[in-house]
Amino acid sequence: MNLSRRGGGVLAATLATGLSAGLFQDGFVYLVALVLAALIVFEAIWIATVTKNPRRWYSLSIVGESARGKRPLHPGDSARDSYLFTKRVGGEARLRSQLPFLTLSQGAPDSGGRHFEILADFKSPYAGEFRSKTVELEATGPLGLFGSTFSLPAEFAYSVYPRTLEVAITSARLLSLGGIGDTPIERVGIGTEFYDIRGYQPGDDFRQINWKATARRGELMTSEHMREVGGACYLVLEAVAPDYFDRDRLAAAFLGIANNLTMQGTAFGVLVHDGQTIKEVKRIDAPTASLAFALTVALEFADVDLKGIQHELSVKSSHSLKQVDKILTESGSSALSRVLRFAVSEKTTVLENQDSAQSILELIRESANDPPAILYVSGIFGSVESIIELGTSAKRVYGANFVVANPAEPWVAAPGEQSAYDTYIGQSRTMKALRNAAIDYQFGEPTSVVQKVISA
Repeated sequence: MNLSRRGGGVLAATLATGLSAGLFQDGFVYLVALVLAALIVFEAIWIATVTKNPRRWYSLSIVGESARGKRPLHPGDSARDSYLFTKRVGGEARLRSQLPFLTLSQGAPDSGGRHFEILADFKSPYAGEFRSKTVELEATGPLGLFGSTFSLPAEFAYSVYPRTLEVAITSARLLSLGGIGDTPIERVGIGTEFYDIRGYQPGDDFRQINWKATARRGELMTSEHMREVGGACYLVLEAVAPDYFDRDRLAAAFLGIANNLTMQGTAFGVLVHDGQTIKEVKRIDAPTASLAFALTVALEFADVDLKGIQHELSVKSSHSLKQVDKILTESGSSALSRVLRFAVSEKTTVLENQDSAQSILELIRESANDPPAILYVSGIFGSVESIIELGTSAKRVYGANFVVANPAEPWVAAPGEQSAYDTYIGQSRTMKALRNAAIDYQFGEPTSVVQKVISA
């Protein structure tokens, strides 16, 4: 029980009038002191009664059929639900969430003043399971003299899945179509000869959507074709990101491009660096072999960061292989275990002091007669000048195609209008610098940027 500012004033007035009544033997002042004391006692009893059994006086219920737990959420996505808050006693009441990243906004009361609309807005920058069984209720008595804070039963549950995990499921399905490392010609992919129609899966090429079948069935359907073999490239991941939100987007775009290259039958290699030095590299190989390698790279890079997370968050890390394997098994794919075993055996770790730009140029030089394209996935959180220098050298010296994919733009969270403006100006300069250097620059959310890169 807490004494409010008004309650403190009334208590002070009660003591003052009681003292005055005793000093001056004034019946009227004595009566005023008794009335004030009675009000304080009444309010204290009211607060004690409400606090003892809050369920009797307050309730919170979902409006209509809740969609919580039924729609997939990704880091950065918002979920909004409407609740009805009922208050069966007088006084004021304010709700506060005890769950990280969940805010409760209270609307105006109805005509009777007992029912309020509560909007629950959830938005997490992290993947994981977010659950809470109570909300915090701050109640003030009808006279506003005392207040109390207690818990009110109200269950909230949100599952936030990494974007990378959705794309990883597609990767495992692609790898389960044939032996890992095999390169059969009659495999589905982007080609000209019709193969089959199936439901759309995350990571599928939008160009293969069968709109007639979609209209007939009321859901997205994809046309599969025999793949066409040809071309070669290196898929580069600049593994630099300030937080999980951007790591997940970079990993999802990186793996999405690898999926599309595999569906096209394009031989490709993989290179990962931290902006300065090479961390991992796999030279150009069969699409499925490189995809297995890229899958492991993406799962490792998109690992959930546990630092700074409240204990209520039970993280399901994209790097937790048992958890991913469980999800993939439930989706009908059992390829993950052998995919990861193969990918680990294919890894080549390069010395950490090896310069990333020089290493990429050396890989291009190995196939100077038919230079591979460089698909460079980066959030450009470092210097854009180094990317421009690398892209210019690859194009001018070796004639290699160079494409930069940035899935972190324009998805930038800014705390205020000025910082948003500053960020926008910085991104505009980056875009202008890359395009002035005649470097193909694609940006947007992961799914769209994959399509832009593959179509480039």
